[in-house]
Amino acid sequence: MQLADQDQASGQGFHVSDVRRAIADYRRLLQEHPDAPHNDRALYQLARAHELVREDEPAIQALLQLAQQHPQSERAADGGFRAGEMLFVRKRHREAEGAYAGVLALGPDTRYHDLAQYKYGWTLYQQSQFEGAARVFLSI
Repeated sequence: MQLADQDQASGQGFHVSDVRRAIADYRRLLQEHPDAPHNDRALYQLARAHELVREDEPAIQALLQLAQQHPQSERAADGGFRAGEMLFVRKRHREAEGAYAGVLALGPDTRYHDLAQYKYGWTLYQQSQFEGAARVFLSI
């Protein structure tokens, strides 16, 4: 992923083969060391790699796994919010609702709390849960 980042920063684009190799390495790392203390970082990078090669579903799954399995991580709110955004754009509002709710459960001091609260209200609205959406919007 560092090679891909460097290539993008220099304006060269990135080599898909580097990203595919990173995906394989992150998956192997997570499989061989499922309880490693820094798996939150591996999941975060795995999601980024999948996004780079336009594999959105595996990216969403990695972000949700990060948020659910590592709620203490500094990346948990970012991961949950990004998953929610990807789901919302795909009109998968019920799943997005869960992702945003997960961010809200991390507490009001979480970096993405306010944005997640707003988008949570919209997921309810999109599901015709107008009363719940109104409560969320009024609390904002």
